[in-house]
Amino acid sequence: MCIEGVLMKSDIRRALGLLTKYERRKVICISSLQVLTSFLDLLGILLAGLIAGIALERDNSGPLTQNISKIFSRFYFNPLSWTSLLGFLILVALILLATKSITNIVLSKSLYTSLADSLSRIAKETFQKVLLSKYLYVKQLKTQEVGYALTDGLTFLVIGIVGSFLTGLVEMSMLVLILLGLIWLNPIMAFGATVFFLLLALFISFFVGRRVKNYGSDYTMCNNESRTTLIDALYLYREINLSAAGDFFSERFSKSRSISAFSYSRLYWLQQVPKYIMELGIILGAALLAALSWFTSNPTEGITSLAVFLMASTRVVPSILRLQGVHLSLREFSGKSEGIFSLLSEISSSQENFSHNENLNTNPTIAPPKICLTGIEFSYDKVSTIRDVNLTIVSGSAVTLMGPSGSGKSTICELILGLLVPHKGAVTYDGLSISDWRNQVGASIAYLPQDPHYFGGTIRENVTLSYAQNEDSNEGVWKALELAQIADYVHSLPLGLETVLSERGLQLSGGQRQRIGIARTLYHQPKVLVIDEGTSALDHETDYALVQMFTLLKDKSTVIRVTHRVTTAELDQLVAYIENGSIREFGTMAQIQQKMATFEKSNSSNT
Repeated sequence: MCIEGVLMKSDIRRALGLLTKYERRKVICISSLQVLTSFLDLLGILLAGLIAGIALERDNSGPLTQNISKIFSRFYFNPLSWTSLLGFLILVALILLATKSITNIVLSKSLYTSLADSLSRIAKETFQKVLLSKYLYVKQLKTQEVGYALTDGLTFLVIGIVGSFLTGLVEMSMLVLILLGLIWLNPIMAFGATVFFLLLALFISFFVGRRVKNYGSDYTMCNNESRTTLIDALYLYREINLSAAGDFFSERFSKSRSISAFSYSRLYWLQQVPKYIMELGIILGAALLAALSWFTSNPTEGITSLAVFLMASTRVVPSILRLQGVHLSLREFSGKSEGIFSLLSEISSSQENFSHNENLNTNPTIAPPKICLTGIEFSYDKVSTIRDVNLTIVSGSAVTLMGPSGSGKSTICELILGLLVPHKGAVTYDGLSISDWRNQVGASIAYLPQDPHYFGGTIRENVTLSYAQNEDSNEGVWKALELAQIADYVHSLPLGLETVLSERGLQLSGGQRQRIGIARTLYHQPKVLVIDEGTSALDHETDYALVQMFTLLKDKSTVIRVTHRVTTAELDQLVAYIENGSIREFGTMAQIQQKMATFEKSNSSNT
C-alpha cells in the first residue's frame, strides 16, 4: 500500500509536469476559487443548526429566538416575528447552499475546459515530435502503443489524473472547513462524525481500491490486444479466408474482448458501490447520534445536533464520495498509465531527423541537385549492412538501384532521403548536407512507394497531405492529376476533388491508386525523387504510369529508382547493382549485362 501510494504521487507529479507553468497556475487558481466557495457550505450548515433550534422554541419567548431578534433589531426598526425570522434564515441558508453549488458547476466547467485545452496542446506537440523524430526510432515504435498513448493515454493523464487530483484537493479542503465548523459547534459530535466517516472511507478503499486498479490494467491491456488482432485480421483478410484461419483470429479477438468487457463492467459496478455504502452510513450515523443525544443532552440540543449532522451529511457525503471517486480514479488511471509516461518521455527526448520546412519552394527554375555518396557505411544493431558505398548521381539524371533482396537497396535510398544518417561517410546535395540543402533551397524531396498509402480523406487531402483549399492549391492539384493522367477520372466523380477515399483507397484500381500516388509526388514539384517498385513485378497499368512519370521528370528531378528489373526500352538506364551492402557494378544495363551473368539472371527472373 505504501509503495502504491508513492507510485500514485509520482504519477500525479509527472502528469502535472506535462502542463506549462501558465497552465498549472491557471488550474490552481480555479481550484482555489472552488475552495473559497466551501465557506458558503459551512455557513449554510451552521444556519441549519440555528434554524432547528429556533424551530423548537415555537415562539418569540425562547432565548435563542430573542438573541437573534436583538441582532436583527439593529438593522430593522421593528423586531422580526418568530415565523418571519425562521423564514428569513431558511431563505438565507438555501441561497448560500445554492450559490455554492452553482458557482462550483461554473468553476468545474472552467477547470476541465482548461485541462482539455492543455490536453489538445500536448497531443499536438507530441504527435509533431513523432513526425519529426529519427526514422529508425519511428520504425521501432509499436503502432498500437503509440496510438493509445497519444489518445486515451494522454486523456487519462491530463483529464484523469490531473483533473482528479485537483478535484480531490478541493473536496478535501471543503471537508476540513466543515470539520472545523462542527468542532466549534459541538466537538464531541465533530470527533464522532470524523471517525465514523473515516472508517467508512477506509472500508470503501479497502474493498474497492485494489480491485479498481487491477481491473483498469486488465481493461487497457486487453483493449490494446483486441485492437491489434482486429487490425492484423483486416490486413491478412485474403490469407485468412484462403487458409480458413478465421477461427484462430476470432478466438483471439473474442478472448481479449471478453476479459475487457468483464473488467469494464466490474469497474462500472465498483464506481456505484461507495454511494450505497455512504447512504447506509448516513442512516446508521443519524441513528447513533439520536440515541447518544437522547441519553446525554436535552431534546433541543439533541435535535439541533441531529439537524446539523444531517445537513452536514448532505454536503459531506457527496464530497466524500467525490473524494473516494478521485482516489479510485487515480488508482484506475495509475493502472492504465503504466508505460505511457516512459513512452512519452522517449518521444519527447528523441532527436529530430532534419529541419522541417513549412513552406516548400516549388519554383521550377531551381535546378535538381547533384547527389554524392562518399565512403558510406551503416549498421543496424552493430551489424554492418552498407559497406564503403561511393556513388555520384548527376543533377537531373536517373539512376536505378538493383540487386537481390536484402542487398541494401532500401537502406541506401533511406540514406539518400536523409531518413538515416551514415555512421561513416557523407551524403551531400550540391556539396551541402541534406538538412542544409533543404534549409537553403527549400525544395521538395519526394518518395513514391510501390503501394501508396491512403487515409480517410478527400482526394485533395490525399494529394496535398494538407487541408490546403484555395485557388492556388486547386490549380496545383489539378495540374498534378493531369500529369499523372488521372484528372479525367477525378472530373467524372460527382464530388471531384472532394470525393472521400476509403482507408487505403480500396475503391480505386491498382493503377488508379498508383496514379494518385504519382500526383501526390508531383504536387510539390520535387527536385529529388526516390521510387520504390518493391520486390515483385508491377502490373502493366502501373508500370506504364511509372514510365510516363520518368518522362515527365527528365532533367527536372534527380531520380533514384529501386527495382528488380529493367525493361529492354531502358537499356541505356544507369544502374547501380547492389550486392551484400556494396555497389558491385555501375553503368548502363547493357554494360553490366556483359560483365555479370548473375545480373542478367536476376533481371530476367523478375521480368
